[in-house]
Amino acid sequence: SGYIEGGSIEYNSLTSLKATCTINLSLGTNEKLNLSAIRIYHVLNGVEQVLGTFLISTPSSSFEGEVQTIECVGYSTLWRISSNTPDIPYYLPKGSNAIAEVKRILTSLGYAFNIADSIKTTSTNREWKIGTSYLEIINDLLDVVNYTSLYCDAMGTYVSKPYVLPQDREIDVEYDERDVDNILEQKQINGLDLFSISNKFIRYCSSEPTLNLYAVYENTSGASGTDNTWVNTDCQEVSDCADYDTLYAICKRDCANSISTYNKVQITTAIRMLPTYMPTIRLNHYQANNIFTCTSFTINLETDGSMELNLRRNEVLL
Repeated sequence: SGYIEGGSIEYNSLTSLKATCTINLSLGTNEKLNLSAIRIYHVLNGVEQVLGTFLISTPSSSFEGEVQTIECVGYSTLWRISSNTPDIPYYLPKGSNAIAEVKRILTSLGYAFNIADSIKTTSTNREWKIGTSYLEIINDLLDVVNYTSLYCDAMGTYVSKPYVLPQDREIDVEYDERDVDNILEQKQINGLDLFSISNKFIRYCSSEPTLNLYAVYENTSGASGTDNTWVNTDCQEVSDCADYDTLYAICKRDCANSISTYNKVQITTAIRMLPTYMPTIRLNHYQANNIFTCTSFTINLETDGSMELNLRRNEVLL
């Protein structure tokens, strides 16, 4: 039997695999670690909570006397489809239901998923070259209908949902300065480069039959303390889009995700499992009294451990 000496779990919504972990174990010198996957739990006051499910890579070990110390690195279950590719170029004709195709791929590979249905279809023939991972193909199809990129819940199940603008999301967790067990430490980073803020977003398709499909979203609300008499345009092509409404929603999504306009906050809290993809946080703490999106959080695996959250808020209102 082994003992967990420490480690950490990181969920990062901005990376392709979304989650990783590092675990340190101690074993006897004659014991071997035989793990391909691990599910990590947190127990507090007799209440058990799943923190994540990971695929274990080849562990490294060191020896000191009769004690063997092993460091294991784990990756989210997305690794299985990020490392797997079709044997031939992957072709999908126009008019295909994008979400139905995503589900067909995952079903054929034998993986569990929780993805809402959609009636939207591809507007052009699509082909991915040999060597393109199933994860890239799936995320391309999800983008066609403005869904989130694929991620895993704590049980390792694949999940994607229709994209919702940050200001329209439900609050997942509230942290209050009056609760001493909630926020232990806070660091705020204000970064607002007014001249780099795009306030007009144009997205267009250049392939048949959506050759003339384009959408324009102009943000006229501006940032606090700025005037909106100037126009800074962000114009990009998209390879495929289901329809105009989806393309317009993509314009608003890209405006909401404009990286030049974020107010960033870092906080340290007691361990509390959050939704694994972009949880929405209400923060009532000193000068950071607002609603934020959590882009990543790290859980320290130790007794009386803590977790660090990286939060951001778009300062340009939609």
